Amino acid sequence: MAERYFPGPVRLWYRAAGFVEGADVEGDVRGPGGIRNSGLTFTEDSDGLYYFDYDFLVVGSYVMLIRQDGVKVTSQNFIIEKPPSSGSGIGRGGPNLLNI
Repeated sequence: MAERYFPGPVRLWYRAAGFVEGADVEGDVRGPGGIRNSGLTFTEDSDGLYYFDYDFLVVGSYVMLIRQDGVKVTSQNFIIEKPPSSGSGIGRGGPNLLNI
């Protein structure tokens, strides 16, 4: 199932196979309208957890392919939705946590 967010910055997490520390983790993003970003380097947090801050600017569907030490290991789908209108009673009020 795709993770859902509003446009804007999102911290994307990856858990290395076997919780390996010191891995080289990279991702490639494909999105609407020909968006292509390759070789995005994840930052190691601790205990085999890695993150990448990606700024989703365009509404639509995205896929990220993730490589650990040069080997494709997983993919993740994202749907970026138009934020609700200001009159909807729903506010962003903090980090991008739509993820429903």
